[in-house]
Amino acid sequence: MIKLSWSQRCTLQLCHRAYKYKYIDNIVPRSFNKALNFGSVFHELVATLYTKGLGEALKSIDASLAKVDTSSFQQDDFDELQWQTIVLNSMVLAISESYLAGDIADGFKVIEAEKSHIAKPITTATGRKIKGFIYECIPDLVIRDKDSFLWLVEYKTTSKIGQSYFERLQIDEQTNGMIYFLEKEYGEKFKGIIFRVIKKPGIRQTKKETSVQFFDRLQDVMTSRYGDYFFEQIFLRDEALIKEFEVNLEQTCKALRYIIKQELYYKDTSKCSLHKCGYLPLCCNQSGAEMLFEEKKAREEETSEQHF
Repeated sequence: MIKLSWSQRCTLQLCHRAYKYKYIDNIVPRSFNKALNFGSVFHELVATLYTKGLGEALKSIDASLAKVDTSSFQQDDFDELQWQTIVLNSMVLAISESYLAGDIADGFKVIEAEKSHIAKPITTATGRKIKGFIYECIPDLVIRDKDSFLWLVEYKTTSKIGQSYFERLQIDEQTNGMIYFLEKEYGEKFKGIIFRVIKKPGIRQTKKETSVQFFDRLQDVMTSRYGDYFFEQIFLRDEALIKEFEVNLEQTCKALRYIIKQELYYKDTSKCSLHKCGYLPLCCNQSGAEMLFEEKKAREEETSEQHF
């Protein structure tokens, strides 16, 4: 049984060889900087905030910190870890005071948060399940509004943002795929998708600042310039995009079955430097390259984009 995810599909489209390394050989580039996986921790943080409250969300940051192996850290690594921690604390406070408070005032009810959904793709012509494949997706939030409509809510962080960013979100196949499977599970149509995008601050702690002083300054900046850091975009359900996901997923299953059977794990060298592929040492047969990789841990594919 092959378990597909959005990250797997992206990797396959980028390079068949990288797909083999990551999902057949089950190896990923070894991380020598063990700082927090910002994106993963952020999504878990949002889920905890909505289900258990601000206090538990702040505690979860400390819990994530406790898991970081700092034995091989250089000073730059410690500085990066401290910056990430302060930014995460600042973000969760801002989200609590803005989005969460607004959701409560608007009568939104959280139905689920960061829950894994596994379903079987189907053949579009017959509606039959495709043998040998399952698909997993993990929505940030599913909420029901005061009019009893279901919404998918997705939180995202980014360093850069512009009009093109939101244009891409409108046709985002990952989230339309989530709605496709969620509607089958819930047995009702979703109203649409609410994207909440937080821009990661570029400011850093100065040498004269303590951590507390930097946190206070960061809070002041993100509060006084709220519109520069927090963005919300709402897209109503689009039947055509949801149907397109169904068709594309079927095609992916067929293509992957053929690729695996024929062992067509060729390298796409046009992507090596463009996407900063972490598997380049293996492809180049560098001496000792195997020492740069380790076995992939569970759920690691959810952040696989970092390797491209």
